[in-house]
Amino acid sequence: MATAMVAAVEAINYVAASWNEVNESTIVNCWTKTGILPSLSNNDVELVQNKYLKAIEYEESEISELVIDLTDPMVSQEIKSYQEINSTYIPMEEILNDNQIVETVLVEQLECQQGDPDDSNDEPSKFLLMKH
Repeated sequence: MATAMVAAVEAINYVAASWNEVNESTIVNCWTKTGILPSLSNNDVELVQNKYLKAIEYEESEISELVIDLTDPMVSQEIKSYQEINSTYIPMEEILNDNQIVETVLVEQLECQQGDPDDSNDEPSKFLLMKH
């Protein structure tokens, strides 16, 4: 028996060339002959297609129910109302630096300890003051 050394790349090329020569019908016939896969008749194919089309129709109807008609005057008015609210100026306090924040917390803490009458309804601040 004669043996020949074949490079791995050459072997892969032989296998690929051979596989390209196999007809689709040969593959289908082999799988059918094994009995592993169920055969699909035209009726089976049509049944699957109909189920698929019904699923698409259902999804399209669900999507159309979720989409808002922006030309509806009620919806248009709601959008304008939101835009007006969104564009109103909201007054805010000035941005505090670290020292101002610490001072505010200390003043609040002191007022709570002294029982400031202005804060009688407020809960005491829950700050833990630590010394370095």
